[in-house]
Order: sequence, then C-alpha cells, then structure tokens
Amino acid sequence: RKYRNNSYHVCELYSSVGSICEHHILPFFGKVYISLLGKKREVDVTMRELQAITWKYSRQLQLQERLVSQIADALEKHFPSIDGVFVCMSGYHHCMRARGAEKTSAKTLSFVTRGFYQEDEFASMECIKRFRSMADS
Repeated sequence: RKYRNNSYHVCELYSSVGSICEHHILPFFGKVYISLLGKKREVDVTMRELQAITWKYSRQLQLQERLVSQIADALEKHFPSIDGVFVCMSGYHHCMRARGAEKTSAKTLSFVTRGFYQEDEFASMECIKRFRSMADS
C-alpha cells in the first residue's frame, strides 16, 4: 500500500515474545507486531533482523511499555531509510495472574509510533486493526 506521503508499507513481523517483569521478577509472554514504512518500495530489513532486535531487548528485566519503545528506537537508529515505525505488543503478565488483580485472562496492550505513523492517525489505526485480526485468528 502507498501512503499519501509517498511511503510504502514494506515490512511487518508478527511474533511471540517473552520477558521477565522487572517489578515482580515474574514472566510475561505475548505477541509483538512490527510494521515499517519505507521511502522506497524496498528497505534492507529482514524478518531475522526484526526478530533479533526484539529478542535482544526482551532478554533482560523489562517492562512491556519500555520493550516496545526500545524496539522502535532501535529500528529507527539502525535503519535510516525507514519512514515510519509501529510496534505493538499484547501480553499476559504472570504478576497480574498470580498477584494483585488475579485475573487469569487479563492482557495488556502497548504500542509505540514513530515517524509517519506518529503523524498519521489513520495509518496507525490500520496497524492496530491488522494486529487485532492477527491476534484473534
């Protein structure tokens, strides 16, 4: 799809992710969705690179909100030809299941936008819809 700023939707990743909550030292697991816009039709970003960046930041004591921010920041830094970054994560937190809220089905949703996705609400909403359709299937 071509957007009005002449950017192209060039890459997306939908993958499992897990980390350890730094507040409670309990695991959280979920799905991360990454969507990238490029100034050209092709951007030198592979699925393996997206997974490596996700893995790098999830392998430390972490907060879900910080994790999505760190992934977005790393993508902007390492791939300057990217015009927009959208990172979304839906996670099940064992600290919520075992302590406090004690809700076994409670999920948290965090997302971060950068570049064109931050400027264009319609483009961000498209990503959220795609993420939800993937998460529901």
